[in-house]
Amino acid sequence: RDEYEAHILEKRCPALACEELIAYYILPEKCERSCDACVGSCSVEAIYTGKRGIKVIDQEKCVKCGTCLDACPPQYDAIRRLSPPSLVPPSKK
Repeated sequence: RDEYEAHILEKRCPALACEELIAYYILPEKCERSCDACVGSCSVEAIYTGKRGIKVIDQEKCVKCGTCLDACPPQYDAIRRLSPPSLVPPSKK
């Protein structure tokens, strides 16, 4: 029942598996500014370099494939899946 309520009433996926209910986000404090692994991995060019060199995911372009998550080096571990997508702070270009 809890999972049902989360999906239907709260529009979130606790398992972070439902594409419609998740978003990818780059943690600014963990992002290594000189690393472009996520940018190069994104086939839809949804990741760009924002202010102060931090990488940002354009949520409108993102197809939620997860390649950026796989590409981010483990020593940085800067990309997260969030649910609901509204948890992603608005980006400032």
